[in-house]
Amino acid sequence: MRLAVTGANGFIGRHVVRHLANQGYQVAAGIRAGAAIPADWNGTSGIDLVRLSEKPDQFAPLLDGAEAVIHLAGLAAVPKGDDVAQALQAANVDLTAALVKAAKAAGVQSFIHLSSIRAVVGSTSSTVVTNETPPAPVEPYGRSKLDSERIVATFASPERLAVALRPPLVIGADAGGNWKRLQQLAASGLPLPFGGIDNRRSYLSVQTLSEALAHLAGREWAVDLSGTYCLADPLPLALPEVITALRMGMKRGGRLFFLPGLSATRALPVLSGAANSLFGSLPVDAGHFFRSFAFEPSTPLVNAIEASGAQYVAASS
Repeated sequence: MRLAVTGANGFIGRHVVRHLANQGYQVAAGIRAGAAIPADWNGTSGIDLVRLSEKPDQFAPLLDGAEAVIHLAGLAAVPKGDDVAQALQAANVDLTAALVKAAKAAGVQSFIHLSSIRAVVGSTSSTVVTNETPPAPVEPYGRSKLDSERIVATFASPERLAVALRPPLVIGADAGGNWKRLQQLAASGLPLPFGGIDNRRSYLSVQTLSEALAHLAGREWAVDLSGTYCLADPLPLALPEVITALRMGMKRGGRLFFLPGLSATRALPVLSGAANSLFGSLPVDAGHFFRSFAFEPSTPLVNAIEASGAQYVAASS
């Protein structure tokens, strides 16, 4: 079975492509022209590298013979500058529209799109986010992802499946952004004043995401399952639990303490810009996805966090 993957050389794409190939699928891995080939693909059979151009028919070689497409390409972080809206429109909306059109023409049967929980809420939520939560994105990035979901929905038909997934922060040893900052902090071994933080936040390990995407793309599903689904590992965690698990994997002690009256942003300026995304709550219920597609992650979230910490230290040494 041949599966096409866009954004194949990004953080998530590298893991997804390798997982699919290891599962025995033939993977058409789409990467930008001039982009480096991930080193961990060397020696992995079943991966066909497809370099994408800016031509109108750029997706034709990628989709040739593919039964399903997994769309991971796009801006995963909010760009800076005066042209934010234009950059997000081009990368998250226009690119998706072009791929949907090409997939229809190529006879692809399933279209799986990686959206974001930010299409529904901001960086925090005081209530559990579910499939029934009305979308109310609060920034341009979230609005662009919501627009992309609406485009993907047009792929669905009596013969075709279209699924958009809304994950929270995707974690892994080689992740960037907030997770990279948190791993750096955990690896420092410093005592941290976060023992009293009692937030509840959902995460999605890149392993669980890779398994879910393979589960979706590698099987035939009733087309009435088309739709948008929240996807997160079960059971949200508090920040002290996350740091403890990271340090467990890093073979370091927890070293967390409670400091009354000291806010997270004052305690650690390096995290101030990302404070809401780490210290605020954002619980996500992915039960509808698990039930609809009979899916269960193979690794508990705490174990995945421990593995992330261990792999991060090993790669840094």
